[in-house]
Amino acid sequence: MMAKNTSVYTRRNKGVNIYSMTTNSLSTPRRRRTNRVWIIIALVVLALVVGGVTFFLLNHRSTTETDETEPVVEVDSAVDETTDEATSTTDKEDNFNEVPQYEGENPNHLDVLTGSLIHAEPDGSDLVIRVNIDQALNSGTCTLNMTADNGGVYTAEAVIFMSGAVTSSCEGFNVPLASLATSNSWIISIALSSGGKTGTIVGEVRL
Repeated sequence: MMAKNTSVYTRRNKGVNIYSMTTNSLSTPRRRRTNRVWIIIALVVLALVVGGVTFFLLNHRSTTETDETEPVVEVDSAVDETTDEATSTTDKEDNFNEVPQYEGENPNHLDVLTGSLIHAEPDGSDLVIRVNIDQALNSGTCTLNMTADNGGVYTAEAVIFMSGAVTSSCEGFNVPLASLATSNSWIISIALSSGGKTGTIVGEVRL
């Protein structure tokens, strides 16, 4: 009886060993596939790291070479300011000599003197008269001649002076209102004379 039981145990034990061997043989291919996946992932990560480091080194080298080859130009501020002042002076001279005051012909090239009456109003006890001459003049005379409908006459004289870069004016006339009391309406005529040229400015005032 004891020999029979031993035989049965042995068979069962062998059966267990065979089953165990079968399980190990099935799990081995799965482990191999898993190992291959991890190896591929590791290679991909390594390739990305190497590529990133290589790109950084190449880009840094290119930037360094560009900085070394570009020359640094220093501009002396004193020289720059002197140049700006000279340019500004030249522009002012060009404006005085070449830029026309009006569309069309430059008034300084005309054969006659021209201008306009810009102010003729009472101020206190005087009639204040001011004119603007289109030409740039630094000498000459302005002769005021006022006439009324009733025959009244008033005359005065003033000198011409340069009033701006491209214009001039008379010194002005302050006519006593008492001298104009004979009429409320006066014709104003101012004769201009300078450098061999003449002209007349005409206007009217009502008191």
